[in-house]
Amino acid sequence: MVIRYMQQKKDILAMKKNVIETSTGHNRDKKFQSWLMVAICIVSLTIYFSFFSEGTYLENMNLLTFIGILILLSIFFFWFITFIYNPIEFLKEKVKLKRSIFNQAGEEIELTIDSHGIVEENIGKSVKIINRISWDGVKRVSHDKHRYFVYYEDRAALLLPKEISRAGEEQKEDYQALIHKYILPRTNHQLKKVK
Repeated sequence: MVIRYMQQKKDILAMKKNVIETSTGHNRDKKFQSWLMVAICIVSLTIYFSFFSEGTYLENMNLLTFIGILILLSIFFFWFITFIYNPIEFLKEKVKLKRSIFNQAGEEIELTIDSHGIVEENIGKSVKIINRISWDGVKRVSHDKHRYFVYYEDRAALLLPKEISRAGEEQKEDYQALIHKYILPRTNHQLKKVK
């Protein structure tokens, strides 16, 4: 089955947001940055109290107070970085999309869905991009209110609209049957619904 739809900027941004929220790579980066901030906090406070305060830190406060402050600040920074990571990464992706010369927003996409997999092709551009994904190559499937995100790599996905507007009733029914046959079974235990 071949369908065509217009991929808008909001679709690209939704995919970028979904990648940030669901990929293991971003999750790993978030944890790394959080632990890095904790390490910087501990080293900075130790250096400050050891060298820059008058006397040693043991004269200014007892060791248990110092360790308590380090633990509290470490927990705060770990939580803070974890909390702000996704919005900062999404903002970076929005800026990249705005600066991009090859901007897919407003581009017509042709999807071929069959028993072998999905073929995505941009239509009407001088530079053709074709993605071919077999069903065995699908790593995970996620979705939001309007789209399915079919991941073939940790941070790379194909966008499939949940509803196709420029089609007849029979084609819409066929599309939904393909979605139920090939996409929805792959969401079992892998699905992270994004609001």
